[in-house]
Amino acid sequence: MQDIPQHIEQIIAKQLDGTLNAEEQKVLQQWLEESTEHSKLYEETQQIWFQAQKVDVDSAWEKVSAQIDQKESAVKVFSIRPWLSRAAVILAICLISAVTYLLFNQSNENLVAVKAESEVQELKLSDSSQISLNIGTTLEYPEEFDTKQRKVKLKGEAFFKVQHAAEKPFIIDASAVDVEVLGTSFFVNSPEDAEEIEVGVKSGRVSVTSKKTGEQRILTKGEKLTYLVAKSEFVLEKVEADDLLWQDSALLYNQVYLAEVFSDLEEQFEIKIDYQVEDFTNCQFSGRFNTKSEEDILEQISLSFGFEFEKTEQGYQLKGKPKCQK
Repeated sequence: MQDIPQHIEQIIAKQLDGTLNAEEQKVLQQWLEESTEHSKLYEETQQIWFQAQKVDVDSAWEKVSAQIDQKESAVKVFSIRPWLSRAAVILAICLISAVTYLLFNQSNENLVAVKAESEVQELKLSDSSQISLNIGTTLEYPEEFDTKQRKVKLKGEAFFKVQHAAEKPFIIDASAVDVEVLGTSFFVNSPEDAEEIEVGVKSGRVSVTSKKTGEQRILTKGEKLTYLVAKSEFVLEKVEADDLLWQDSALLYNQVYLAEVFSDLEEQFEIKIDYQVEDFTNCQFSGRFNTKSEEDILEQISLSFGFEFEKTEQGYQLKGKPKCQK
């Protein structure tokens, strides 16, 4: 991995210390956009900085110095230049601590990866936090959280009910943003390679931080935030009534074309629905399904539109022309 240039190091230190001006912000932004490697370096530096706020700097430095003296392994030394502010000094010390820790300590953390394959999956973590994973969602988490934070990694959509622990923030790595809470209930929708990431709060407060710009937003009950990844922009909205319907496997539609309804059923139940597309072109449906049976759902739709269906090896075959409004 490449090093951060000295002038960029200085700019990052000033940003973390709250003394960055507009021109320096432009330079930093340009450097971040040059490559994904730059963004990764910045994210790692930022994470180390946030952790630095919770440590005793003098004590940490003493421990690092002692370990460096005792070990013969080669450790990269980060110089502390005269121009560095107090923020950068802490950052440099924590970088040394991080490198030393990685060299001299083997992590015993066992990560667990869970994917909700064909139905919503409920999880209970070691801290008693409860998580609902929507279909196709993957969550990575440690069997036991460490003493400073509770961190998980999400790909997809999930609802979190986090156990309160003021001394151990709960952090969700959701692709381009980090979501941090102490204790609350909320949902995060962060598909793999997502162009948009959604975070909505049912109760309590959460903070959402852009990994690219460092910009942070605080959300409270009933608020939803959409993060536009390409633009690094936040859009604030209200939580919609149907944002969490997937939790109880409910499907809600309001004047939606049947082709879209059938597509949802195929994805949720992993089946194939064959029909004459042109016969259903003008068919729109409104209603809600709470059942977990695709056959029951098709039965309700067929009664509404006057067609029949039969089961096949791969799913269902729709027969007859539906009665749709022209």
